Amino acid sequence: MAELTQNTEKILTPSLEPDELQKFENIVRAATLLNGNDPRDAREKISENLREAVTNEKETASTNLLACLSVYADLFEQGWEFRNSHRLALTPPGLSMRDGESAVDVKARLRACLQSAQRRQLREPSVQAFLGRMSRVVKRPEGRHSIASVIDDGGELATILNRFTNLPEDEKEAYLSKHFKPEVEVCEGDNKCKDTGLKLIDVWRFFRHTWASVYRPIPGRQMPILIRNAARKNRPVMGIAMLSSPVMRLGPRDKWIGWTVNEIIERLYNGKLDAQQFIETLYERLDESLSEIRWDDIANEEVVNSPNASAIDKLMRIATKAGYEREDELAEIYKAGGGEIGSARDPDVDTMSPEAWLEASEDSLFTAKRSSTLAKLLSAKLELDNLNLRLKPENLRHLLTSKDGKAALETVLGEFRKAGLASQVMDLSICGAVPPYGDLLTGKLVALLMASQEVNDALQLRYGNRVSIISSQMAGRPITRDATLKVLTTTSLYGVGTSQYNRLRLSAVEHHGISNNIDWQRLGEQTSGFGQMHLSSTTHQFLKKIGWEKKGMANRTSRFGEGTSARMHQARLGLDALGLKSELVLKHETPRIVLGCDVFSNARPNLIGLSSIKNERKSSVNAISRAWRKRWLINRASNPDVLSRLQKHSAASVYETLMIGLADDAEASLFD
Repeated sequence: MAELTQNTEKILTPSLEPDELQKFENIVRAATLLNGNDPRDAREKISENLREAVTNEKETASTNLLACLSVYADLFEQGWEFRNSHRLALTPPGLSMRDGESAVDVKARLRACLQSAQRRQLREPSVQAFLGRMSRVVKRPEGRHSIASVIDDGGELATILNRFTNLPEDEKEAYLSKHFKPEVEVCEGDNKCKDTGLKLIDVWRFFRHTWASVYRPIPGRQMPILIRNAARKNRPVMGIAMLSSPVMRLGPRDKWIGWTVNEIIERLYNGKLDAQQFIETLYERLDESLSEIRWDDIANEEVVNSPNASAIDKLMRIATKAGYEREDELAEIYKAGGGEIGSARDPDVDTMSPEAWLEASEDSLFTAKRSSTLAKLLSAKLELDNLNLRLKPENLRHLLTSKDGKAALETVLGEFRKAGLASQVMDLSICGAVPPYGDLLTGKLVALLMASQEVNDALQLRYGNRVSIISSQMAGRPITRDATLKVLTTTSLYGVGTSQYNRLRLSAVEHHGISNNIDWQRLGEQTSGFGQMHLSSTTHQFLKKIGWEKKGMANRTSRFGEGTSARMHQARLGLDALGLKSELVLKHETPRIVLGCDVFSNARPNLIGLSSIKNERKSSVNAISRAWRKRWLINRASNPDVLSRLQKHSAASVYETLMIGLADDAEASLFD
């Protein structure tokens, strides 16, 4: 159970002109003067009042005032409350336990806050149009189908399981396997469901809208997955998942794998790492990283082989100069677009010639990146050369204790992290059951299946030998990555419980066909609770415009290699320009629990270069499904309360949850 913390008040005073500041305060206080509402209704009404004010003031108010009102609308919607209305002091919902609350109550309150934003998204015209289109029955070669065709009927499942309870013990497993046969289906491009003709990615998106949180596409690699029940008509969807690019820095994960200096020091001192082997892997990682940077136009072979402080300083000057050139380019792009900037285009890897890759590496952005990265690597190499660790391993103590030594070690560990996150570690950003399968603990099945051979094969097929855009521009030549999935990570939606992952372990000894243990572990810490997911798209557009106007330029684009999340950076820049202290607004005080799962038995040592991945085949979907039926489904199938809840779920109940404000004939179209 996560520790429930007490939140402190946050005073947010916008930097507005005096008359607009007074107007802002009056609007906010007027919007919060509600009586007789329950907390959820009050929260949503306050937010609605502030959004109406944005619309009403649009013609006369400044962009800054509109942006401040939009930020406050988002914060109130997410459960932030006035601590002191006179000082405009707010407190975020966080994990603080209020009078009479239990941990379950806290989780329910956080869920209600998330659902407020989700309901607003469901009311957006584009989302309503999508849901309406998915609900309409269309005649296709596969027959007449709508999304209802792949939503299972809870009443039918309850009937199946009622029969199960009267069977002899030796027949129960065979009976369940006859009616519950999970299979993995990756949503690739425009691929369609073979049973219904529905576009797979549309099916995935429809069910994603049933989540408590807002659906937003994310940058980087992503592989949406459906879990289907092949034993039922039309293979109804049991659950959905999404494997995504992981964040670059995540403390609990990095410590667990061994990508932090303190963790390496601890493992060396307690004997979990062999010192000589670790020294060798440091040199190997450094050499490999250097081999993947083009340096012929910014350094020479002598400098790379035998670095010195003067050469490193020269590289940093080149990086600084290229950085200024990049800023000038962004300013020109911003001016040419009349204060707007379109999506940045990345190289088309399928058509790039060797000369084109060289040219791509020479633009200001990648000249700056190559120069600064090379300087860091050569600084680490210089420190290792000075210590002569291969011949004098006793100097390892100096590497672990001196300022320069720790900096060198941090650089090399960062290269291990960069290589691992590039293609071998994936974040399970979406994972869970869809109605009516949630009551059958199908969310656990979905999480376990992500470690299956079939998912690993699908990831290899999708990303194996694919040219890496950033690495190739750094190298000035095509660079491909091994896409062997070694480690999975995820974060809980709430910081007060991880019921889906509790005791989520399949032992190879206990379950036939499980080739190696599948064990989702809580990594013992929480993230710090920073992010911008609680800010709406409208707010983000305001913040982006204000941030750009403040600097007179587009600070960065969404182009690969530009840096950390452009959306996060723009939010921070805009909030600070408004005087709203981005570190206060973006720290939403709702940290999430971090979990991890080894896909290979020696995955983590491999990710710090200390072992080779064993040639072991992963557990199959069939083997994992059999173990899930034996460990979890059998017990749920015998539970009368579960069967009673199952009967309440149908396509109509899912539809009613999602359809807000559609045309009157929409419900009829679902069942035509």
